[in-house]
This record gives sequence, C-alpha cells and structure tokens, in this order.
Amino acid sequence: MYDVKVALAIGGIPARDWDALATGASFYLSHDWLAYMEQNRSVRVRYVLAHDDGGLVAAAPVYSVPGERSPLYALSALGLTEHDSDTICLAGSRRCHHNAPLLRPGLSADARRTALDFLSAGVLDVMRDHGADEGWWLYVRDDAVAELAASAGCAVPLLLDLDASIPLPGDSFDDYLGAFSRKRRARVRQELAAFRAAGYRLDLAPLGDRLDELAGLLCGTQRRHGHEMDPASAARYLASLADGVRAPGAVLRCHLDDALVGYGHYYDFGGTLWLRSTGYDYARLLGAAEYFVVCYYELVATAYATGRDRVHLGIKSIEPKVRRGATATPLWAVPFGRAAEHWTAGRARAFNRRAADRLGGELGPYAGASISDTWARFT
Repeated sequence: MYDVKVALAIGGIPARDWDALATGASFYLSHDWLAYMEQNRSVRVRYVLAHDDGGLVAAAPVYSVPGERSPLYALSALGLTEHDSDTICLAGSRRCHHNAPLLRPGLSADARRTALDFLSAGVLDVMRDHGADEGWWLYVRDDAVAELAASAGCAVPLLLDLDASIPLPGDSFDDYLGAFSRKRRARVRQELAAFRAAGYRLDLAPLGDRLDELAGLLCGTQRRHGHEMDPASAARYLASLADGVRAPGAVLRCHLDDALVGYGHYYDFGGTLWLRSTGYDYARLLGAAEYFVVCYYELVATAYATGRDRVHLGIKSIEPKVRRGATATPLWAVPFGRAAEHWTAGRARAFNRRAADRLGGELGPYAGASISDTWARFT
C-alpha cells in the first residue's frame, strides 16, 4: 500500500510536504529544526518516508548516536538500561523532549495503523543497517504513544516525564485569567502589578541581537539549577540557533534601567509558541515575579495577540507551571527491536509505578492533573 524510502538529508524533502505532517506534532520535528540538527556531524541521521498516491503519509528521522552525552537522552541515566550501548538509534526528535511519529492529518484509524506499521518497519531497517544495539523513541507524546507502542512491538511503554503546556481559552488574557479560581486570579494580578511597579521594561528582539549578554543570562539560570555552563559555549550555542534555524524565533527581553536582566526565547510553529530557553541576572532582580511574567504571562499575552492557542513550556519544574494554567501530560519511551523484547509488560509496569510516584511527588497537590488514560492503563 505504501512506498517506503530512506532519505539522507532533510534538504532533499520539500519543507511544505514535511511540515504538513509536523505542524500538529511539534516544532522540534519541523523541517526547519531538523535541518538545524543536521549540523551535528557526529550523529548520522536518516529519514524514513512512507508515500501513497497522494504524497507523503508518514515520516520519522532516525538518528544513529555513538555515545550519547545528554543525561536526558542517555539510556542508563534514564534507567532504561544498565549500560549504554556503543551505538543506539533514536527515532523521532533526539532533543527537546517532545516527540511523535509524523502522520498525515485526517487518516482513518485503520489507515493510521497501516501507515505506522510501514513506518516502524522502515525505522527498524535503519537500526539494523546501522548496526545499533538499541532502538528507542524517547519523550513520545501521550496522545501518540499507545498506537506507536503497538506498532513497534512494545508491550507497555515506559513513563519518563511530564510535559507542560498552557491551552488558551477564548481570545484574550482575561479569558486566560477566567480559568483560575478567584484566589489564583488575584495572585496573578499581584505578580503583574509587582513587576510593573518595579520599573521593568519589556521588548521583542531577534535572537542574534546582544548575544553575549543573552549568553551570560542563560549561564546564570543554568547555574541556579545546578548546571555549569561556560559563557563562550553559551554564546556559541545561541549563535548557532540564530544562524542555523531559518526562522530563529524571537526573544522577549526584560530591562531594568539600561541593563538587560532577563529574557525568554521562543519559536512560533503550528499555532503554538514554544519556549526554548530563558535566562536572568539574579543579582539585579527585585523579586517581582520576573520569571513568571516573562515566560508565562507575557508569552500568553503574545500568543493571544498573534492568534495562537497554546504556549508550550516543556519538562521539569512542573508544579509552578500547572499552578499558572498549564496542563501536565505524560511523556513516554517506546523501545523497538531487541530493546522491546527486554522490556516485558511486568518489568515495564513496575518501572512506570516508580516513575508515577516520583512525578506525582513533583506535582504535589496538582498530581491529579497528570492522570491520563494511558497513565492509568500502563501503570
């Protein structure tokens, strides 16, 4: 039914065709972002493509990764294996913790299953061709994981983390506030009033403007969360985004007097604003809810002003995000090939119960916000 091929570079695939599938999935699976990811020459990538008479119907990048360095993608650090293999294959996005197989919108349930089966077979072929010991889809969206797991031969997917995004009701910031309790609305208004009273000024700028200052702010936030980052490395990273991503997003900048003291960098894709990074000069901040105003309230206001309906905030520090209107949804790992044979249903469920306890503790009183059909089904 489908013609499955493997492409060597995203540049050989029309962006319009690819993004017709990626728009409802993730910015981090967009043609633009994947082209940027190809700059890492130590990682080999192939693109599995399934076509029918109407064109592209399913797609996935597959990365052959020798010695993964990120602890959020290293299998041993995630508890998915005891010892990392020399080479693993990661299907879908390999950074930014937001993943799904790409399927043409509007397919029937039967057509989706068939397309996924063809896609999974192609992904497995790439893994074998690369001689990889393990194959995984990591950080798979909750709404995509059940059918992907069935197609990949995985009995029970593994619960990794929680993803946060703010769905925007209505068409104004007042509608956003209206979703809160009276007490929470008052708290948001207090934070906004404190920010204004402190004398901060906000503006929008391209990512390439004042890169060295942005890099210093990024390093400040990384240090605050226990991660050392060299300012020169941070500047190179931000410069690579400014130069390597065709639409590099925008920076919401926070000024105090003449000093740049904070920022939030985001992308606009598929009706969603995607927060990518944020940074602050904590020694100069006045304790006026700067992070929440820049990365939540002002981003929400920007989304409303530009006709977008969601703000994506990502993983970690989930409880304060939920407190300010975010929905928390599970993210999953789906093994394929020999890795799927290792993870029996009983072993996976035991892993998921431990993960559910940990993530529920991070959510505190908002733990119920993370419960989904798949969460209940696979734990």
